Amino acid sequence: MDLTDEIIDIFDACRATRHKKARSALEDYQSEIAQTTSAHSILLHEMGQLVLDEAIDDVKLRQRIYRSMPPEKLRVAIEEAKILSTPNGYYDFLDDHYSYIRQFAPQFLASLPFTCHEEDDPLLEAVETLRQLNTANQRRLPDDISLDFVPDRWRRFVHNHGEPSRRAYELCALSTLRDALRAGDIYVPTSRRYADAETYLIPQSRWPGLRAEVCEELHFDPTGSQRLSQRVEELKTLLPRLDRTLHRNEGIRIEDGQLIVPDDEGEDLPPSAKALEEHVSRRLPHVELPEVLSRLINGRISVDV
Repeated sequence: MDLTDEIIDIFDACRATRHKKARSALEDYQSEIAQTTSAHSILLHEMGQLVLDEAIDDVKLRQRIYRSMPPEKLRVAIEEAKILSTPNGYYDFLDDHYSYIRQFAPQFLASLPFTCHEEDDPLLEAVETLRQLNTANQRRLPDDISLDFVPDRWRRFVHNHGEPSRRAYELCALSTLRDALRAGDIYVPTSRRYADAETYLIPQSRWPGLRAEVCEELHFDPTGSQRLSQRVEELKTLLPRLDRTLHRNEGIRIEDGQLIVPDDEGEDLPPSAKALEEHVSRRLPHVELPEVLSRLINGRISVDV
């Protein structure tokens, strides 16, 4: 059990470091894209000004554009604009770490008996599919592959090119498996930390003989009917209070059997609170952002996180 827990913890740690690196790569990419986009916007503005200048003849327009921006600079900007793209979150950068994850993922999936209480669980079907592909050394996914386990936040990455790729499918399955292990939806019988949650409860076979004693100690009705009646009475008391609190009728509705209560817009601050806010703001010193950063770097001020 200790070894199983250690294996899962190591898998979790390895996966977490790669996700962290992917997020960091996304931040660097977004910063670089922001700078490139800003430069292209300036270039487009300059070119647009020349094109819209009616004082420039059409014959001389290209010469004026090249005079403002050399052809080499314009050619580089066009090539940069062609490769600019919006990534699917940090998942696109997680793909760069696929070879690292493949160093341990096949052995991890083959070594542990993952299971759950649901029949035909789509995540376990995905795990079994990956096991079969690893055993047969196949790279291509089967045509009838199930994607029911794929969370919404992963769908764009998995379906990036229409048909799901093996890399995206496997990365998504491993990440979803980790979340399911933490949530207890998937468990490992040979584990203590990631065991079936029902193992912490009184076994069903022993419960009938212990029911009366446990209920007597907890002062509960063994049949549960008394407790249900109490909850019904509590609801009858609470519902009128809720009705008085939700005095507004606009927007509150039932759609497809679900109660929809829109966000409350709230009330405006009273004039006294606004006056106090303005008074406090006037007394606060105005500090430039570069000065704050300089003090942080030099250690003259600290920030509690």
